[in-house]
Amino acid sequence: MKLALVYYQEQENLNTKEVLNRMKEEFEKEDWELAALIVDQINSYDNLMIMITKELVKADILYLYSKSNITDDFYWNLLCQTSKIENVSIKEYLK
Repeated sequence: MKLALVYYQEQENLNTKEVLNRMKEEFEKEDWELAALIVDQINSYDNLMIMITKELVKADILYLYSKSNITDDFYWNLLCQTSKIENVSIKEYLK
């Protein structure tokens, strides 16, 4: 069984609880074990940074709502590079 982190950054036009419930349905179909659920407020990357520095090393998969959910190129590039180094696959709910 693979360990998966779930990351979501809140968005103005979406209800966080509803989005996470929809993501949970897809998550359960994959038969992954939840390592952690990380949620950031709109335009905040504090929890993403904690995840990158402390949690990513423990996971096999990072499950995101969407790549477009992370709008800052610096954080997106940091996440991609760290995922490659740690051999963590990035999967998206919305493709």
